[in-house]
Amino acid sequence: MTVHLNYTWDKNTYLRASYAKLKHSKAGAIIQIIGLIFLFWSLAILWIGIQKGFDKVDLFPLLVVLYIYVLRWPLLNFQLSRQFQKHADKDAKISWEISEESLKGTSAEKSETVIYWNAIDKVIKTREGYFLSRCPTFIWIPFNSFKNSSDRGQFEILVAGKTKFIKK
Repeated sequence: MTVHLNYTWDKNTYLRASYAKLKHSKAGAIIQIIGLIFLFWSLAILWIGIQKGFDKVDLFPLLVVLYIYVLRWPLLNFQLSRQFQKHADKDAKISWEISEESLKGTSAEKSETVIYWNAIDKVIKTREGYFLSRCPTFIWIPFNSFKNSSDRGQFEILVAGKTKFIKK
């Protein structure tokens, strides 16, 4: 069984892959936990502040919460958009041929690579695509790179038989 995939490594694909990687990484989980701690801390300080009065230092946890839940994504979007402009594979046409033995990837503008299944640690299915983890790097395969849903099903069956498959 062989699955053929094609997509363009454009800005939108890059941003979606970066966001998904952050959301499904340990760093993303730690940021969420820190955000929740600071949120509860802010609420406690706010409640105490209403009763006793505020001090300037009391605003610090509220500013952290504001950053984590409001400002972080727009700032990250700006930073990633700038990084993409300098990216070597910017707007490259990516093709993958995924078989029982290996993954063969080609970029029309750059190079060709072969990755054997034993080099893939795990595959994570997200809302928008798949991460093929090769620590410390990853391969992003968006859902729209598949021709149809049966190709996606074949890919999932193939992956489940070759490596650890995680559906999130």
